[in-house]
Amino acid sequence: MKKKIFIILAIVVPAIILSSLLFLNKDKIGTQREYTTKTFKVDGITCQGCASKIENALKKKEIKNIVVNIEKKTATLTFDKNNLSQDTIKEMASKEGYTFKNMGNDKLEVINYKIKMN
Repeated sequence: MKKKIFIILAIVVPAIILSSLLFLNKDKIGTQREYTTKTFKVDGITCQGCASKIENALKKKEIKNIVVNIEKKTATLTFDKNNLSQDTIKEMASKEGYTFKNMGNDKLEVINYKIKMN
């Protein structure tokens, strides 16, 4: 009888421990995550409450980090680009009443110029 209990415990306890470890790390198992960081211009943000509302609305496992800057009216997100598109992020923000716009690399570049003196 003691031998049967020992055998059962020897099988069941490690199985429970292994199952718990797998469950706790389920986000790390499976597809490869490829994170990218993107800054969006945010229309409609006026206060810290707005920033908190945006952060709470965008909390998903695909979003690793969210930084909302009220003064610059921007939101910088680090997200898994394989499992979450920028359009989906914009839709999530839109549902809360905010508009996310892409911030392009607006750089001025002098291509060709001539100076004439008369």
